[in-house]
Amino acid sequence: MFPAIRSSWPLLVGIALLMISNGTLLTLLGVRATLEGFTTTSIGLVMSGYSLGQLAGCVAVPRILENSGHVRVFAAFASLASIAALVHMIYVDPWIWGAMRMLSGFCYAGLYVVAESWLNDQAENKYRGQLLSVYFITQTASFALGQFLLNYGDPAGIKLFVLVSILTSLALVPILLSVTRSPSVETPVKISIPKLMKLSTIGVGGCFLNGVFLGGFYSMGFVYAREIGLSSGETASFMGFSTLAAILFQYPIGRISDAIDRRWVIAGAALLSGLFGLPLSLFPEMAIEPLYLFAGMTCGLALPIYSLSIAHTNDHLNREEIISASSRLVLIFGSGLVIGPYISTLVVEIFGAELMFFQLAAVQLLVALLAISRLSHGRPAAEDQGAYATIAPGSTPVSMHLIPEGENLPPADKGKESDRS
Repeated sequence: MFPAIRSSWPLLVGIALLMISNGTLLTLLGVRATLEGFTTTSIGLVMSGYSLGQLAGCVAVPRILENSGHVRVFAAFASLASIAALVHMIYVDPWIWGAMRMLSGFCYAGLYVVAESWLNDQAENKYRGQLLSVYFITQTASFALGQFLLNYGDPAGIKLFVLVSILTSLALVPILLSVTRSPSVETPVKISIPKLMKLSTIGVGGCFLNGVFLGGFYSMGFVYAREIGLSSGETASFMGFSTLAAILFQYPIGRISDAIDRRWVIAGAALLSGLFGLPLSLFPEMAIEPLYLFAGMTCGLALPIYSLSIAHTNDHLNREEIISASSRLVLIFGSGLVIGPYISTLVVEIFGAELMFFQLAAVQLLVALLAISRLSHGRPAAEDQGAYATIAPGSTPVSMHLIPEGENLPPADKGKESDRS
């Protein structure tokens, strides 16, 4: 792992700064919106703007890179993202905030595409899997750290908005100083969703529903926390611990999925995630420590489902299909991230924030039922099942080039069409 880090640490530092700023802004806007009296519907629409912008960015940015180059695109998007953070501070209006969240999502998608392109370009084949794990840990830990930063400023003031702007601008320094050339970025070959569904139903369904779950949690989680009486600092800790828990679960869940049928692991993780979320709706007035614990278990078990779904899909693909199919799954996951906030907002608006985790548990039940329903279809032989690769939910299609299977698998077919699920 250390050689992978040694060759790419400036890029990882830059990515960490971007994720810290992104995590801080996410929770800051949620808390500030409640303080300003935004309606639940307005908050949901504002927060979903980021996912919509990021989804558009994943599609459009590779084409922009072809015309403008990596350095110009990275500098331009970092500047725009920094400006967007400050606009939130100047104009406290849900329509303007929604537009700025869309702009932020688009810009961050561009920043991730460029950073992941350079990361992929510097990665040696034998270290690709390790680098992907380091990248996930960097993204997740930094995003969680950004949420904890809410404890060091007043959400009603301007200090935290300025800090987000500074961190976004500072991310330019290590990345632009570390690169010596611009790598090529290949636009993923399009695969139709019906064909991908035929290749791996649980891969498509798992990615989409996981996006719905995470989109709902990260858009309405702070509303839940504020509604049950948590302070701004406690709300930040609630969201931060939920994210950090994913780091603890990724490795053991990945190892288990390499040894047994991944569909059982997906079903088990989804069911446990949903069950641990139920007490958050049934007993919202519990002590703060078990509240953090149940939130961490719920989100920590949910996040790996994204990587598991992609890994299960890759188990049934030929070598030349992996990058394009995985990239398509990233966009399907992004579609779930867009829809998730709308569903959770509707639930909170009608039934109250306390019942949000019933809705999220229902999403996890659907994931588990889908995985179990596909168990009658054949699984790949042990020697054909690729190693589990940790994929960060915030990644773009470019990061799929880091998946080692794309480099190392033999060109022979891995399974007949009728055996795929």
